[in-house]
Amino acid sequence: MMAFVAPPPPPPAPPPPPMQRPTPPKPVAQAQPAPSTSNLVAPIEAPKEIEPEPARGESFDDEGVPGGVEGGVPGGVIGGVVGGLPEPPPPQPAPPAPARGPVRIGGQIQAPTLLYRVEPFYPPTAVDARLQGIVILEAIIDRDGTVAEVKVLRSAGALLDREALIAVRQWRYSPLVLNGIRERFILTVTLSFNLETKS
Repeated sequence: MMAFVAPPPPPPAPPPPPMQRPTPPKPVAQAQPAPSTSNLVAPIEAPKEIEPEPARGESFDDEGVPGGVEGGVPGGVIGGVVGGLPEPPPPQPAPPAPARGPVRIGGQIQAPTLLYRVEPFYPPTAVDARLQGIVILEAIIDRDGTVAEVKVLRSAGALLDREALIAVRQWRYSPLVLNGIRERFILTVTLSFNLETKS
């Protein structure tokens, strides 16, 4: 009698793979705008031969500047500007010295010599009207000794003032020299109109 043996049961099925958690999406960097390639053209086919790079020491027609040196340092500045820096602006001219005013006569400064004097005219009208008095003037004398400006400090009447101004404008002085330089000077002039001296 034949015995019938049942085959062993099949092995159990392997467990299902564990559940994978979804990974968060990686941030995508925004693409930078590509430079314009309107002037660039891709070659259609590769060249058959590539020219070798010229060796050091050979002249480069499209690089460098005349008189340059290899490496570019002697006679130049590392990191300098091509063509050099612009010339600095020329220095500003020195401001003119302030104009010096006339030197006032007095104290240690003695009045220069009066070389030419014109006496004031005593108008007959003033004599008939018996006008008399003292006129005090302030005169500015130029570097050559001529009278540049005259003004009345004390009046004796318009008629006598006018004659005093006319006379003093014709006066001449020797130049005033201080430290070897001629200077303008200012002084006071007193003129007297007196009927007693006139008669």
